[in-house]
Amino acid sequence: MGIGNGCHTVETEHLLHDDANHEAEKGSISRENRSRYAWETSAKALTVLNIFLLIALVSLWGVSSVTIQQKCVPDTELPAPPYSPIREDGYVRYANKRFTPSKLFQSETSDEVEAAWNKTLGSTDGVVQLPKSIASRLHRSIESFVEPGHYIYGVGMFHQLHCLNRIRRTFYADKFFPNETKDDLNFHKNHCFDLLRQSILCAGDVSMVYWWNQSYTYTDARGHEQYSQRYLSMSNAEKARHSFAYWDVEARCHDTEAIYEWAEKHRLDVGVNQELLGGSTGDP
Repeated sequence: MGIGNGCHTVETEHLLHDDANHEAEKGSISRENRSRYAWETSAKALTVLNIFLLIALVSLWGVSSVTIQQKCVPDTELPAPPYSPIREDGYVRYANKRFTPSKLFQSETSDEVEAAWNKTLGSTDGVVQLPKSIASRLHRSIESFVEPGHYIYGVGMFHQLHCLNRIRRTFYADKFFPNETKDDLNFHKNHCFDLLRQSILCAGDVSMVYWWNQSYTYTDARGHEQYSQRYLSMSNAEKARHSFAYWDVEARCHDTEAIYEWAEKHRLDVGVNQELLGGSTGDP
């Protein structure tokens, strides 16, 4: 009968005894049999040891595999996302986009700036009403008195934009919040700081900002970019001291136009929305 451990096989045999010599051999073991017995015993012990080592190695490999998976989950093994009707309706799409500094959005408040922000926030700050069949799969929310059987929700992206705009407007509190107390201003501001902090950490943008100064290069007569004399004359420490963080880099982004389209399709009338939520579409 063969006993295998994956590396080698040990054969065990029954010794055949001559019936005529049976009595003479009874109670004794020949030198040859003693040698074979010792070999079989050693082989069995070695087999058991090999099996034990194999089990130990497999166990260690399993533990290390689990540890690696817990520490590093590639894009192909992403966890299932929480339910969102936007995703279910096929409006979650991605595109590589380059961040571009905007002079308009980096300007002080003006009619043009406010119009740009209002356009960014959409017609209702992303506040929508959804039927019960969808709402039942989301966290409970208040029912719409505009359309019974529908419930009011807000798209996260728009609430985050609302919070960013709210913080921006606190720099011009006399203009935008003349009747709010300091405590009210601080409450909304701090609420928004916390939301944006968690949203940024959730998104975890992995694009690489870089440090540079536009004076470090110039374009020559042939249209080629060259290092400036200033750059060439600086030490590395001086280059660092006079550099700035630039973020005009490419990143993988949601297709926001698709999200705007979905939100507009399910939007809650802006006039009703202001009455229902006290004129503040995104505040708690």
